[in-house]
Amino acid sequence: MATVTVQAQIDTVNRLRVAVTAVLDALEDADKPLGVWTSQDYSNAFNADNLAGTPHEGITKDAVANAINSINALKALIAAGHGTNLYKLYWPIR
Repeated sequence: MATVTVQAQIDTVNRLRVAVTAVLDALEDADKPLGVWTSQDYSNAFNADNLAGTPHEGITKDAVANAINSINALKALIAAGHGTNLYKLYWPIR
């Protein structure tokens, strides 16, 4: 078995906590745009042509809808019990 230094263990836990916090914060940050998507009925009203000439050009309504479905699936997974594991390492930096 390899010998791991105390500093290497500290660094690994630090990186993991930063990553876990980023994931949980990102899912929380998605709440507002998801709410706008729903309240503005973008699933019907979204027009990808409005993104022409922006950094988002080429993003389709289906791509956005699929991303929203994936975010909701991640949230469901966290709500099903994995959040307990992640929040043990949550480190609110901001």
